[in-house]
Amino acid sequence: MEQKTDKEKKINTLPDNDKETFRLIISKLEELTGKSPGSKPLITESSITELEGIVVELLGVKDRHHKYLVRWLKQGYMDS
Repeated sequence: MEQKTDKEKKINTLPDNDKETFRLIISKLEELTGKSPGSKPLITESSITELEGIVVELLGVKDRHHKYLVRWLKQGYMDS
């Protein structure tokens, strides 16, 4: 029989594809800011397009998990 805490962990865990989305977004942002090896910070038309794509991906994750994010904030798991 599952413990209550195990069930809560399953509910409060982001899906693997969303975790991978976050990793991809972080690497894209590092490239755009010049923190990635071999890249330099540069604002271009393509970098702005890249940022727009990142915002769209983040909004998609937020829309899918809005109720969980609010719950985590209320429970103190995340700083507001």
